[in-house]
Amino acid sequence: MRHLDERISDLVDDRLEHDERDRALVHLTVCAHCREAVELERDARNALRSLPSVEPSQRLVASLLALAEPGEPLPPAPPAAQPPPVAGWRP
Repeated sequence: MRHLDERISDLVDDRLEHDERDRALVHLTVCAHCREAVELERDARNALRSLPSVEPSQRLVASLLALAEPGEPLPPAPPAAQPPPVAGWRP
């Protein structure tokens, strides 16, 4: 098995299928690189979970909701420019 790479997050979040999880855990017994990456991912998740939740300001909420409101229709796109002909080639 190669390094876990993008599966590290899924392993930490317990989102791997049973067989794939078992293979990943076996891989961790022989791969220091992936063990360290999993530990760093777990530490980062724990640090994020310990942060207080933050509520968005009313101004931000109002600005985002205003973006979702219908506005003026967009102008039609200009026609696509034809590429210059290639010498010696005919369609």
